[in-house]
Amino acid sequence: MNSARTVRPPEEVLDRMPWPFRIRVARKRDSGRAVSALEDEAFKPPALSPDERLFALGTRTLADMVAPSGADVRRDHLQLDAQYLRVLVVTGYPRTVAAGWLAPLVEELDLPLELSLHVRPLPSGDMVRALGLQLARLESSRRGDVMAQRIKDPERDIALEDADRLRNSLQRGDERVFSVSLYLLLRAPTRRALDEATRRVETQLDGLLTHSRVALFEQERGLRSCLPEGRDRLLVPRNLDTSSLAVSAGIKVGR
Repeated sequence: MNSARTVRPPEEVLDRMPWPFRIRVARKRDSGRAVSALEDEAFKPPALSPDERLFALGTRTLADMVAPSGADVRRDHLQLDAQYLRVLVVTGYPRTVAAGWLAPLVEELDLPLELSLHVRPLPSGDMVRALGLQLARLESSRRGDVMAQRIKDPERDIALEDADRLRNSLQRGDERVFSVSLYLLLRAPTRRALDEATRRVETQLDGLLTHSRVALFEQERGLRSCLPEGRDRLLVPRNLDTSSLAVSAGIKVGR
């Protein structure tokens, strides 16, 4: 039976190896013979001399110019230098919207607010199959209520209608489905001002029939999701079709 175990290499072997390689010596038995193999686990650049290291420390980089001097991460907010930040996550959208429906957040509130929209296309074939299963479940639930003579569920009937419409649009190629994440980043000079800004934004979102929540214990990942690097670290998506996404992005779609 073949076996392998990690052992510490002899000191004379380490002395002959170019530093700073990290070496793993694996001793394997193959057909009764002991075979020693040296494998590089990771490569590091050559070590700098003291003068080169001192010169590198005196060079100003892009991170030195844009990064804050310190960060304090709390359960529901962050503090970067003397500025307080909070990330809100949009978890629910209204059923019908008009072009520019998010404009009141910027025009009426007059707050330092940043909106980050992450969009990822989904394969139409997989979405058609998923919608077919969803339609089957909703239709089965509706028939069960009819046989039991229970009151109709209007939310289920709306979901059934929307799923059937979207599946037909996908099959005709008129629409596509996208995974969309929307985050809001608030900034304020004090904690009290941040709480007041959060209350105003949440009230405005409620008026737009949009559900949101504070990213509790996820503020650092939320901040990274709002950076210009375009990476969604929170991953709180909702599925939107092409028309809904275009309207949400403020684009008017013509027929």
